[in-house]
Amino acid sequence: MNETISPLKDPTPKVTGSKSYRLPLWGWYWILCLPALLKSLGSGPVFFGRAAGCELTETHLYLQTILGRLIREGLPMWNSWFACGYPMVGDWRLGLFHPATLLHYLLPPYWVINVVLIFSTALAATFMFRLGRVLSLSPFAAWIAGLAYGFSGHLAGYGWLIGEYNYSLSYPFVPLVLSEIVRVVRTLSLRAFCLATLGWGLVLVGGSPPLAVFTLLLAMAFAIGTIAFSRHEAGGGFLGRILLVCFIVVLGAAIALPHLQPAWHLWQQTAIPIPMAAAKDYPFDRLILENLVALICPSFFGDEVNSIYWGRLGYAGALGYAGVGIILLAVFSLFARSRTRLPLAVFFGACVGLLLAADTIPIFAPLARVPGWVQAMRSPARWIFLYVFFMALAAGMGWDVVRSWHPLARRRTGIVLLIGAGLALLLAWLFFGRTGTGGVIWSNFAQKTLRDPFSALPPELVAKVTSNEKFLTASFSIAWDSVVRTLLLAGGVGAILAFGFHASSRPRAATVALAGILFATDTVGFFHSLETISPADDVEFSPVVAEYVQQQTQNDWRVLTPYDPDLCLKPLRIPTQTTWARHTFVYRELFDLIRLQERQPSYYAPGLMISRVTPLTDFMAARVVVTRAGTRFEDTMVSKTLGTQSVDVYLVPTALPRASVARNVRVTSNSAEILFSVASLDYQPTATVYLDPGEETVLPDLECSSPPRARVVKETARGLTVELDEPTSQTALLTLADVYDPWWRAWVENRPAKIYKVNYSFRGVILPPGTKTIHFEYRPPGWPQVPYVSLVILIVTILGLLFPSRELRSNEVFQ
Repeated sequence: MNETISPLKDPTPKVTGSKSYRLPLWGWYWILCLPALLKSLGSGPVFFGRAAGCELTETHLYLQTILGRLIREGLPMWNSWFACGYPMVGDWRLGLFHPATLLHYLLPPYWVINVVLIFSTALAATFMFRLGRVLSLSPFAAWIAGLAYGFSGHLAGYGWLIGEYNYSLSYPFVPLVLSEIVRVVRTLSLRAFCLATLGWGLVLVGGSPPLAVFTLLLAMAFAIGTIAFSRHEAGGGFLGRILLVCFIVVLGAAIALPHLQPAWHLWQQTAIPIPMAAAKDYPFDRLILENLVALICPSFFGDEVNSIYWGRLGYAGALGYAGVGIILLAVFSLFARSRTRLPLAVFFGACVGLLLAADTIPIFAPLARVPGWVQAMRSPARWIFLYVFFMALAAGMGWDVVRSWHPLARRRTGIVLLIGAGLALLLAWLFFGRTGTGGVIWSNFAQKTLRDPFSALPPELVAKVTSNEKFLTASFSIAWDSVVRTLLLAGGVGAILAFGFHASSRPRAATVALAGILFATDTVGFFHSLETISPADDVEFSPVVAEYVQQQTQNDWRVLTPYDPDLCLKPLRIPTQTTWARHTFVYRELFDLIRLQERQPSYYAPGLMISRVTPLTDFMAARVVVTRAGTRFEDTMVSKTLGTQSVDVYLVPTALPRASVARNVRVTSNSAEILFSVASLDYQPTATVYLDPGEETVLPDLECSSPPRARVVKETARGLTVELDEPTSQTALLTLADVYDPWWRAWVENRPAKIYKVNYSFRGVILPPGTKTIHFEYRPPGWPQVPYVSLVILIVTILGLLFPSRELRSNEVFQ
């Protein structure tokens, strides 16, 4: 097949007359990236410690500090504080292999966070730009796609939440893999193959194996789409294009409709009943409207408060959005002036088919043997990533399509309209504010829409939370400022790009200045919104409180510390000498919710930072509850025992001990029965324990009339030791209220013992008569070699970056 090859040219017209400096293409790109990067950092949880009114820095820095200390102390690494003994990397087990992990050997945790965030954001935008150019998007459109992907806030916002702290290590390399796959298919380039392999390896070891699976599916679909396009071009014609686009639309609808109508959603039939978000009552017209808005401004749904995840739609909505995005891309490919848009549509169509199969048939069944992977594949982060990825490319394609349709997009008049729209929105924001008409509208919207995430909660609790004035004010300011900042960013981006291509040096300078003013206004408006929801002063434990709590816990109990009443994500601090305490951070208004709901796995209860694979551990094992002074609980089972000027201390007599010997053990292999039994409010965890025998079919029930008391006597970064106050007189079961994981090992009196899953998620060990000491140790295979493997990966990465690079040749770009 012969193709017409023409070199890529900088579309900037040559300036005649006075001599002026013309900035190269990449120079303008980085000028554009700089203010967007400053926006992401200024509104992110890193330098300023605030993200949409929330304090994530201390919590994330707290984890990174533990991470750095454990790395320096040696491996294996697992977080014995935050996740109740579950390995810190959890289902992101390979995160230790990433070269960025080695930064903990050299830099303080605070600097590690900053370095990784800066480079991840810049690389994500750069590689998406590269992918756009490989897909024959114009430089203008490729820039839009890169900015929408790298600076949308999804990386700096959601990617730095507690459960996804390694997510940003994988995020930037996905478009790199896809762009190199296209080059491999078209040119059989060995270097492109090596770069694609290296990029996919970095996605895998970045701490997100499920995202690596998705990336592999995307790469396969991309290759198939490229080959199909070549065959189509040889003898397809316009009718063939229509048929392909119709096929894509059908696939997009097939994946969108079942998830926009969760009554059809197969996920509700799974063994783990995870509460759905608000998709079932979400107006379809609003859904379409927000998709169109997101197409123009992708960061609306990817900013610091990810409304898909946090507020309304959850997993189902994200997947539904992805399907709608597929349809929009197919329509774009149909009406684009050039046939070169077709491979992108074919690629997305194949991708939708694969994802639809992954969602409806158990092709990932082998992964179910690895704990956490099933939840990880269902995690909203993976699907929201696909949504942001789709919409970023759709935004770039949309610009090319609109430019081919309407000459206004190629003239300065269009840029003036963009700037005027941005200023109009700014004036509207100043006019309505959070207390004017806009505030009233948002308050009514919150009263109706924000109830949906609380659909499983008692009505009185929902009314209590949604009627909270601070909650409504914070929600409105976050959402409205997010829209305003996004549109201002889009206006500034459009102005810089258009004048950079079509104006002389003076208008370029004026445009950069105007964009700076817009971004400054954006930043001022953002920080002004924080005044309403600024966190209160830190609450430090006094020595008296610390000593009292330590006496009450003695490593056998956990401490529950709610958030301050202002609904900020700023936990109470515990001094370093009491780091044995285990935290579960919850909103004060949702304290009752914990008692009722956290006996089941819960993804979507806003504000609950409980380990997502720890359905029973944290609250049920909280013996001591430390709150701000004056906090009142309606629960009569909680009794106040100590109070100071700043904090109150409550005791929970019914708390589940961390280590205990069960009185009655019921053996059953029915996981659903175990889950619903322990989720019942009538269940007494100290009376009956449910044991899953696993592959052992013959295992009798156990009874122990006078069980000895068990307590954790030693805990290190590698394991823990449990001792009984007296040897067992008969066969018994030790229950450890830490999450079950197959890589844990147990020794009973220095003899290896099997660890069983008890109470759906805990660990249990059968004790023969005469047992007094039990030792647990986390031993994943191959982890002692992690630093050496990471060092090799780092060397290979550096060599790959230093390898002489060159501009994309025209025969590597679809023409």
